Amino acid sequence: MHIKLRIFLILLSAALLSVFKESALFYPLLITLISFIIYFFIEYIYYKKEIVKILASIIKEQKLPLKIKKMKGIFSGIEELLIMVFDELSLKTYELKELAFKDPLTRFYNLLYLEEHLKDIMSTFTNEKISIFMIDIDKFKEINDTFGHIAGDHYLKEFSDELRKSLKKVRTLIFRYGGDEFLIFIDDEFEKSKNLMEKIRKIFEEKEILIDNKKLKTTISIGGGEFRWEELKNIENILKTLDKKLYKAKETRNTLYV
Repeated sequence: MHIKLRIFLILLSAALLSVFKESALFYPLLITLISFIIYFFIEYIYYKKEIVKILASIIKEQKLPLKIKKMKGIFSGIEELLIMVFDELSLKTYELKELAFKDPLTRFYNLLYLEEHLKDIMSTFTNEKISIFMIDIDKFKEINDTFGHIAGDHYLKEFSDELRKSLKKVRTLIFRYGGDEFLIFIDDEFEKSKNLMEKIRKIFEEKEILIDNKKLKTTISIGGGEFRWEELKNIENILKTLDKKLYKAKETRNTLYV
């Protein structure tokens, strides 16, 4: 019997007892109330014993009663279904984040990721200051104008793969800043980082990328600087500073300017 109904019957019997305490119905109602209480008590003890039996059965590794077995199967199925749904949602959430934070062509992070995950980035780097460089592919517009945007995208992908390979031995974060501009965070002393970027600049002086059966070379210009972590809170100022240094590098033609 439903527990709410049990409580209602007991309270009703008690209320009727108080109303009819001077009536001939008092004793029949009293007997009814006592009967309810005894019945509910016996029922409780019975089910309690059944629960104890089930637990004992589980402990002794005996087979579960058929009803319990069916219920167990149902709940196991629901649990597995919920796990599958949760895993699928987690995967979709991860994929959406990847789409939101990564450039689909180069697979480098975008600036939205930098803004949203600044604290995470700071926790993974070990140096007190951070070396940041901005790279621009010289005369990239000419590739697009001469060979088309599909060829330009191919060049960018090849360029990105080479850049990633050149930086794989150091802890870095690479962002695609614009069409042919990239931002690189390096977790190392500035002098070492500067020397590394100079090596990369020279690699691209010699690097040939095949487009429409033609081997193309393009140079890169680099502007860089060393910044305190607090300065990253105003990333716009850092970008303006690096942009000016990159412009200076282009003025002096295919150099690293810091």
